[in-house]
Amino acid sequence: MKTEKRHNLSSLKCFIGLFLFIFNITPGVAEELKLRSFDANFSLHIAKLHVANSRLSLSQTGGGLWRWQTSTKPRGVYGLLSNKKPYSETTFSLVSGHHLIQNILISDEGDKNLYEKTDFDWQKKQAQIVREKVIHTTTLDGDVYDYHSINWLIANMIKTGKTELEVDFYLKGVIVKSVVKKIHNQNIDASGQTLSAWVYEQTTISSRSKFRYYFNPKTPLLPLKIEKLKPGKKTATLLLKSVIWH
Repeated sequence: MKTEKRHNLSSLKCFIGLFLFIFNITPGVAEELKLRSFDANFSLHIAKLHVANSRLSLSQTGGGLWRWQTSTKPRGVYGLLSNKKPYSETTFSLVSGHHLIQNILISDEGDKNLYEKTDFDWQKKQAQIVREKVIHTTTLDGDVYDYHSINWLIANMIKTGKTELEVDFYLKGVIVKSVVKKIHNQNIDASGQTLSAWVYEQTTISSRSKFRYYFNPKTPLLPLKIEKLKPGKKTATLLLKSVIWH
């Protein structure tokens, strides 16, 4: 009997030891997403017409902060019709796996009269929004994403194997619910070569538009293509032309 008890106790200890070993190594299965600076050039198309060129960059600004920046310059007839150069930036930090936006700025390049500026205070769980010179404050219930940081979110979904997430999304001065889900895989032509892409679709409450993001799982953070689909409207497409990693 004592021998049997010692055997059972020994087996239990082995089981517990194995469980703890598996438990301790499990977080390492999904490798932590590492940020890397880059500068990427995109062509913007409305249907098949090339209407503008865009630049998307990710860079480290110091103090643990990172910044997404996008600038767009119209070309051809569109360049003759308008001299506007839309510009936006999103500054963020990473804290214990959480993507915390610090600031959002949307303007026209070189224009000091900002169209939109939002400051996030995560200690107070509040964001102060200035849009078209109207100021208001909103409460933060959890991590918030925008059209820049959605790239980080999808890259994390790729790393962790998640296929669908509901998130709080910043859209035109308000924070709404948005769903991002993987819909299929597809080969696409980007940056002069055919690449395998995982396709993610984003739908947002209060918006009729859908966005589709195409990512190569070997290079998360950098979208190969982004499509905006809206009923009754021509599809707008951003297509990667070149990238420099730093």
